[in-house]
Amino acid sequence: MRPYKSWCLIFCAIVVVHSAPSFTEKSTEPGQGTQEEEERYRLSKDIKPLEYDLKLRIVLDEDPDYTRFTAPGEVLIRVEVAEDAKVPPSSIKIHATATINITEGGINITAENATGIGVAGLERDQEAQTVTIGLENPLSPGTIYDIFIPFVSLIYDGTHPQFGLYRSTYVNDAGETRYIAVTNFETVYTRRMVPCFDEPALKARWNISVIRQKQYHSLSNTNLKTTTVLDDKWEQDTYDTTGLMNTYNVAIAVSDYTSKNATDGIHSKNVAVWAPPALIDAPNDGGKYGADLIANGLVFLDKHLGVPYPFPKLDNFAVNDFFAGAQENWGLNVYRLSRLIYVEGESTIQDKVTLANTAAHELAHQWFGNLVTMKWWDDTWLNEGFSTYFANIAASAPNVYPEYMWEDYVVVDSVQDAMQADARGTTHPLHNVGLLKPEETSSGFGTISYEKGGSVVRMMNEFLTEPIFIAGVREYLKRHQSGNAEQNDLFAALQSIPGVSARLPNASTIKDVLETWTMQTGFPLVRVARSAGNPSVITLTQEKYVNDSRKYSPDQDKWYIPITYETSSVVYNRTKVPDWLLSNETSKVLGGVSPNNTEFLVINPEQTGFYRVLYDNESFNLMLSQLKTDPEKFSFKTRSGILDDYMNFGYAGYSSISNALNLTKYLVHERNLTPWATFFNNMGIANRLLKRTETFPHFSRYLQDLMAPALRAINIMPSSDDQIFNGMLLRNRLVEWSCSLGLTECVEFSKGLVAEWIADPSTRPLTVQPDLRPFVYCTAVEYSTNASAVFDFLLDRYVNLTAEVDQVNLVKALACSSSTLNVLRLLRLALTDNSLIREPHRVQIIQALAGNIKYGFSLVLELITQSPEEVISSLGLTAVSSIVSSLSNFVSEDSEVDKIRSFVNDNRDAFAPIEAALETSILTMESNKLWMENNYLGFRTWLIENTV
Repeated sequence: MRPYKSWCLIFCAIVVVHSAPSFTEKSTEPGQGTQEEEERYRLSKDIKPLEYDLKLRIVLDEDPDYTRFTAPGEVLIRVEVAEDAKVPPSSIKIHATATINITEGGINITAENATGIGVAGLERDQEAQTVTIGLENPLSPGTIYDIFIPFVSLIYDGTHPQFGLYRSTYVNDAGETRYIAVTNFETVYTRRMVPCFDEPALKARWNISVIRQKQYHSLSNTNLKTTTVLDDKWEQDTYDTTGLMNTYNVAIAVSDYTSKNATDGIHSKNVAVWAPPALIDAPNDGGKYGADLIANGLVFLDKHLGVPYPFPKLDNFAVNDFFAGAQENWGLNVYRLSRLIYVEGESTIQDKVTLANTAAHELAHQWFGNLVTMKWWDDTWLNEGFSTYFANIAASAPNVYPEYMWEDYVVVDSVQDAMQADARGTTHPLHNVGLLKPEETSSGFGTISYEKGGSVVRMMNEFLTEPIFIAGVREYLKRHQSGNAEQNDLFAALQSIPGVSARLPNASTIKDVLETWTMQTGFPLVRVARSAGNPSVITLTQEKYVNDSRKYSPDQDKWYIPITYETSSVVYNRTKVPDWLLSNETSKVLGGVSPNNTEFLVINPEQTGFYRVLYDNESFNLMLSQLKTDPEKFSFKTRSGILDDYMNFGYAGYSSISNALNLTKYLVHERNLTPWATFFNNMGIANRLLKRTETFPHFSRYLQDLMAPALRAINIMPSSDDQIFNGMLLRNRLVEWSCSLGLTECVEFSKGLVAEWIADPSTRPLTVQPDLRPFVYCTAVEYSTNASAVFDFLLDRYVNLTAEVDQVNLVKALACSSSTLNVLRLLRLALTDNSLIREPHRVQIIQALAGNIKYGFSLVLELITQSPEEVISSLGLTAVSSIVSSLSNFVSEDSEVDKIRSFVNDNRDAFAPIEAALETSILTMESNKLWMENNYLGFRTWLIENTV
């Protein structure tokens, strides 16, 4: 990350004076484009909402007076016309999608003095998702008006993307399908439910009333104030007024769920988890773990961020199908069910990890997003990046889930993941200007705003030091609470903290430094070179990293890079002021460090900076030697970072594949999850593509020999005494890979467990660690000497077990069969309606068969290219794109790429709705071809010549 003072030979006394680069935004206002686009897609700055009174009827069951799955309602919006409005407004533009039925005659506009304003017509713009209310008389500046609008909106079918107010289902213990209604509004989907001023900076107070059928109950953002019986079928729930809230934080849920409260005394505000009764009630008690974890997370963040949780309560609502995984709302978070409910003995350790991290992320959003909201969608990283970073901190806190050690895994989960995305040609800057159209606003959400944003925040914390950084964050929250902010507001708050300037390059501001990370795409590559005549002279150069160095052309992008280091004799010092490689410097000599010709040098230890480091041969060999002799001289995060850099350098052509693979040899001594996860993540593509080549036996042998010592060290059989991070989770990854490659210990372990289960069907294997079940089942199906008996038994278990996770594990395991007859049988079952296979699992079977290279891949390829009509008639059009996507992971040969491309082209009209997904699969196959061209020979040569 950061280059330092120049090496002192002649120029020790010279002070480098530099000028910061100038970044010109596309616009001066958030979200602004051309004047015409601005006028069409943005609302007037002259009319500001103050308060909403919303009454909404949720029709989930049949009723003679209302259409099922609609939401008739009325909203009164109190607005204020700006004092300085240059032209008195002659119309009012609000957001409402075309699916909301608004009757012009029902609209009523009244000034605060009770003067009515006549409506002169409605104009809809379906693309902009706006309704413009024409007025008979202009509005008066400085005046408050009430706008009353009756409407009918839809409760959308949840099988479509789950945005707006939509319905979902679950099956209760009596086998009945029960409906729920729930909202998911971020980014611009509140306008699907209610006419409103649907921009993040237009915060207002909300008074919400929900009318529901008596067999249900409702939840919203605040505490329930009153429930009124309307008649023998309907009741009205009225909620307390919210504080200032952006529209996408409005939340409503209607269900017949039950709840579990957090243990009394953890947090002063009530925290509850809501889910289907069978999951909440005994014996499952699936909500208790999540409720207590969330309450403890709130306690930690209250103290850490210096601003107490600002909302009156926190309900957490589980939904079977929730597109986003989870969504933060003001006092009512909504989760995909698997990310909120934890049932001991049934849920996996990975389920617990996902729950804790997801919950911590949504908790962090209560401050970053809800309390302080970005002004426009170009700064989503202020919400998502900070929530990603603080989720890792909160989830690791005492009484939350410290066993997982998120901060130890962040280099894999955030930094390395973000670098993969940010090196692609499709990346965008953190500050992502020019998002105006409704469909554009969601493009700021993804790996860049989340993982890169979190990684840049982590880097800030590192170069500023935690006390300065946290003080700046607290100042930012206090300045802008209940309001909105843009990235310049963050920079100003950080800059105001004493001691900041001393951590930065001379004459630079935090804005100068951070804009090089938020306004540009990509990230830097720092090259390290020792002087041939004097190895203690270290020269650093920076350039933009690209995914394929063979196609590199010099780029003007440069960064302020904080440079940290360690050597054989100098330990990494977090508190030391970093050296800096400046944005107007291509290279510089690193000062303050003088390793001799036998000492290793590591730049960017623990991968705290968001950049890669490429060493000259001498420096690389010294580092490699240290890894072989005493790898723990480096921290496990440093080991992970070095491994990730060089695996990617090998693939991108910056360094040889042999250098990368030579580094992996040290893993025979590795017992920490973080470097192993880096290795597996980077070897995934090699595993998929080499599987169909004559090199795969060499690949399999090398990886088996590499993994076996670690697997033996932690014991393949789980124990209740296992550590979570370097025990259970490391075992998960090792067993997954070892079993898939046929490691003898793993094969025998799997066959033995399933044989015991067959002998006594009442005893389920792996109750200590259910995570291993999918790998064990698959391996037993593939390698059992009595293949048909194992296949039949697991199919019977699939039919008779009811837990969704068990069903998915079992049905995918059946696809691992090494019997052609069983594979054909399974394929027929998947294509047959009303067969033993449940509807949601039929496509998953065919996708899993695509990964069965020996027995399933060719069958699935022939099926999809020769008989697509059979797939479509049985499984629907989207099944085609899902299956092609699975096949594409293993395709790299020209003939197969051409076959799939011709198949897509021949059916282009029929495939129009899935064209984008199919094109993505074709790009994957083209990328696979390129990977094989660049890397296959290097892998083959090295694997033949080397052993562990």
